[in-house]
Order: sequence, then structure tokens, then C-alpha cells
Amino acid sequence: MQFLLKGSLALASIFLFTAGSYANQKEHLQGTITINYEDHIGQKGFSAEHHGNLTYQLTDQKGQSYEVLLDKQPQWLQTGQTVRLQAQRHNQKLTTSSNDLSLLQGGTESTSNVQALQSQEVISGNHKVLVTEVNFAINPIVRFSSSQLSDMLFNQAHQFFLENSYGAFGLVGDALEPVTVDVDTSVCNTSIIADQADSILRQRGYEPNNYDHVMYVMPTHPKCTWSGKGNVNGPRSWIKRFELSTVNHELGHNLGLYHSNKKECGSVTTNSEHCSIVEYGDYNSAMSSTTSSKHFNGFHKEQLGWLPQQMIKITDNQTITLSPLETQDNNLKIAKILKGTNSQGQLEYYYIEYRQAIGFDASLASEFPQFLTGVRLREAIADSANSSNLLDPTPNSNSYDWDDISLDPGAIYQDAEYGVTITILSSDANSLSLNVAYDQSGGSQPDPQPEPEPTTNTAPVANNDLVIISNKNATNIDVLINDYDAEFDSITISEVSQGSKGSVQINHDGSLTYTPSKRFKTTDSFTYIISDGTLTNSATVTINLHSSSDGETDEGGSTGGKGGAKGRK
Repeated sequence: MQFLLKGSLALASIFLFTAGSYANQKEHLQGTITINYEDHIGQKGFSAEHHGNLTYQLTDQKGQSYEVLLDKQPQWLQTGQTVRLQAQRHNQKLTTSSNDLSLLQGGTESTSNVQALQSQEVISGNHKVLVTEVNFAINPIVRFSSSQLSDMLFNQAHQFFLENSYGAFGLVGDALEPVTVDVDTSVCNTSIIADQADSILRQRGYEPNNYDHVMYVMPTHPKCTWSGKGNVNGPRSWIKRFELSTVNHELGHNLGLYHSNKKECGSVTTNSEHCSIVEYGDYNSAMSSTTSSKHFNGFHKEQLGWLPQQMIKITDNQTITLSPLETQDNNLKIAKILKGTNSQGQLEYYYIEYRQAIGFDASLASEFPQFLTGVRLREAIADSANSSNLLDPTPNSNSYDWDDISLDPGAIYQDAEYGVTITILSSDANSLSLNVAYDQSGGSQPDPQPEPEPTTNTAPVANNDLVIISNKNATNIDVLINDYDAEFDSITISEVSQGSKGSVQINHDGSLTYTPSKRFKTTDSFTYIISDGTLTNSATVTINLHSSSDGETDEGGSTGGKGGAKGRK
């Protein structure tokens, strides 16, 4: 078999190769995930121009970055998590299934069908923000002064978040003079832009990693055509359209929020297999396509921990009164109404809040005056961050039936499938009263789904490895990188033999350390056994010492490493 070697043997302490062919097989990779949202929002808040791109980036242990293409979004996945995946690699893109993705926590591995999402911590206190305009060497135009950046972030956005959080959360930090980066502007590569900008900021005495958020305002990049881009549950954002609504939206992503969408189900409100999700469609929420400032909806405020005492969870017959969402008081503001358990075994809830044209919701008076006497109906799934959907409780009422979705006093919404009835009793500028009633089936589970057919478990595949070392020091070997399991079960090393001329140790991260003894001359071998929890398989690792051109070995102070090319060409 021929192997394609990358790099020079003289420059690396070891090279690890697979002893088999891996054409058309998935590679095993491990690294840190970053989730980004690119927001393409048109100037008109409700136009069809809007679309968002949710992207995943994996940075491996060597600092190499890949775009990860997933079949669906794993609800448990968060920026900053260390994951292991099996994927087909095409240049810098990895194609995989969410079932091939597992979370590594404390040295242990959990599959994606295990709920790994922890409850969101309360977002409170003042977050430090570092903001600067970034322009480009090819055309270094400056659009905004540092005082304009400061006013937007530490006055307008700060007041917005103070009002939304009822005084719990705000923004402080530093607004700097522009930085000029020399990057290829024929492509939109925000990672390279951020890296170069960060380097310049460090030269000026500002360490970006010491801030909770870093915002790059870049209005002149010709190929970054979105209005804004932000890490989801991460520190960085890039702003193309420097407006308050964009700044609030991208910081919302940084805090872990996804979009406020709407659910179109044709002639019914919900509970249909023929519904479609319209991204950004919950247009009176900050995480929608709104181009004017508006409050976060109740589901998102719950995620951020801003309404622990002002939200009531309703599971039986009850009458309640809500005060406007925008006011800071001790009254109830959100009704979280148990709907029931869906066919996937997930709890679903209706969310109701009462909105008035107050503070940063003042634009409701001109944009949606018909909404100020009633409430809108939203739906979300428990422990699913990306499930906030506005509903139409009056479907097929007219040609565009999203203009009359408000439930005003006297309106009754009935969910016959789950046995929930919501009646709006009264409203004025200060409060709204409603009643929730359940029939005998209310909150119950749908008919049980048939048990899935049992699957056959096959043994994991362990492949022989060849390790070439350039000295007789201890060497770390990642033998699992070319082993796999057909059912994508987690695999671990359960046992190793000892070499005849060296010792072998299992490390906590699943790698092995081979230490040559004094008897080691040029070659040795040992075996290891892998397990998927039920079945096992074994492979052999062969150690060869590479000699330099004059026939002598390199006895220098190399510490070994995790090989290079894997022979999968």
C-alpha cells in the first residue's frame, strides 16, 4: 500500500498511518463547535427579502477550522462545546448527520439523542463589550466615530437591555477608533477579519478575550451582504447595518437566543403535519425581522432568566390577569400554558403576553395598533431553544390573515386535540384578564407510538496502525481516530497489551502513550481492544524508529505527538 505523506519526517516526531483503505468511509474528528447566524434582513421589516443562515464551525485540536453541514439542528448543541463527530470531508467542509455527533464532557461522551442542554443561567449584571469599526486596506473608508459607537452600545442598546431585563442586565465597555485590516475582500471570511482586527486591538492594549462581547462594525465590506452576524451563545458579532435593531438582534444571538418565527398551517392554527415555519415571522419581537426596536418575546425572556416571578405556568383551570410586558413591576406578565406532549415525546406550551406601546415597544402604536387591546398566541417546546413560533388563531379569515391574529376580549381559542380552551375576558391599558380551561384530555399524551424495531449491534472496527518515531522518547498515539462503529456507538479502549520492548498506558482522553525501554532498538508492537459497550474488536500498533540520513537516530528532546496523515487518500 502507498501512503501520501504530508510534511517532512525530519520536522515531525511521529507519523501515524492506517494500515487499511478508507475510501468512502467517515473520518473521526474532535474539536470545539461555534454556531453562527447570518441575518439577511431587508430594509422593510416584513418583506420577503429576509432569510437567515445557521452555520456550524468545528475547530480541531490543531486549530484547523471546518464548516460542518448537518442534516438537522441538534437542540442540545451550543457554542464552545467539545464534540466528536464522524463525517465525510470535502476540502474544508464536513458532511454529517446529527446522529453522528456526540458531546464530550469531562472526558465522557454522550450521544446526541441524550438531552445535554442544561438550563439557561440567568443573564444579569453588566456585560463588557469591545466595539470597533473595521475597514479594509483596499478602500479604508470610515463611517462611524468612536463616540457614535459608544452612544449606540452604551447608551441606546444599554437602555434597551435594561428595560427588557427589568434592570437586571446592561452593557458597559470600550468603543475604539477604527482598525484597518488587509484581507481578501472578494470573499466574506469573518474569522480572518476578526483575527486580524484582534491582533491590532492587542497592539493598542486591548485584549478581546477579556470582554464578554466583541463587536466588529464593518459597513463597507462588499461581499458580506447580511445585515448582521453573531455567535449563538458566544462572544462575537459582525454588524453590516449599524442600527439599534441589528445590534440588539446580534447581541441576542450572543446571549443564546434563536429567531422568533411564525408557524403557517393553512386552514388550522397548529397540530398539523402540513405546517411550515416562516423565519423571522414573529414580527413584533426583537429576534424577528423587525427594523425598529421591540422587546424580546416572553419565551426568550424566560430563556434569559428575566421573569422568574412574573411568569405563571398553568396546568389546570385558572383565571389570571397580566400586566404589560414592558413595565417594571411585580405583576404577572407571561402565561405559560401547558398544551401537552407531542408525538416526539416533547412537552409543548402556549405562551401569552400583553404588549403595549411603551418604551422600546413604542413603535407598536404606529405599526400594530390593532394589537394593543388583545394578545398573540405563541407556541414553544420545552428545552428547545429554537422553537418559538407565533400562531394564527384565526386562520383563513382573509387573504393575508396574519393582520387579525390578536385575541381581543370575547375571543375564544380552542385546541380540541389537546383539550385546551383560552378565553380573553377583558383588557385596558394596564391589564388583560384571561381564562384557561382543560377538558378531560387536556395535557394528556397522544396515542402511544409503536415501539421501534430492534436494531442489530455489530462489533466496532479497529484498524491496525503504523507509528514512525524519530527518537526514543515517550510518544502519544491517538489510535481511535481511524476506528469506528457502524451504529455510531461511543467506542473506548478497554484493554492494551504491553510491547516486548516498551510499555503502553491508556490516557484519560482515550489516547495511548508508548514509552520505549532500554531494549528498544528499531521496532516493537502491541495490541489494543476497543469496545462499544457490548462488543469488542482488536488491532495492532507497530512502532518503527526512523533513522536520519547518516544512520543515527535523533535522541533530541522531542516529546512525541499525535501523528499526521492517516492514509485515507
